[in-house]
Amino acid sequence: MKTDYITASSPLPPYLAYPRFLLGMDLRLITKEVYCILLDMTVNGEGSVDKHGRRYLTFINPEIAKLIDRTPSTVGHALAELERAGLVKRHWVSRSPTQPYHTYIKLPATEDEP
Repeated sequence: MKTDYITASSPLPPYLAYPRFLLGMDLRLITKEVYCILLDMTVNGEGSVDKHGRRYLTFINPEIAKLIDRTPSTVGHALAELERAGLVKRHWVSRSPTQPYHTYIKLPATEDEP
């Protein structure tokens, strides 16, 4: 790969936002990486919107697994860890195992919110 020095006029390559709050969280690095990808997918319009105006994603495990060169099972474990941490909420649309579930990506609440 060819490289060059960064100057004042250097364009940034495509990147993922890494929220600072993740730095202090006791999560595996792969889990933090998955969260950054989920956040990017949600903010950049790849998700849908529910009746309450909340954005969600569906069928994401294979897509994320391909992006990070891991298995969908690894992504599933990361999602479970994020759900335990309160950063992801998965909601089953129906009881059928073939139906997708909605994956909501959450942010920490600010101090002035209840």
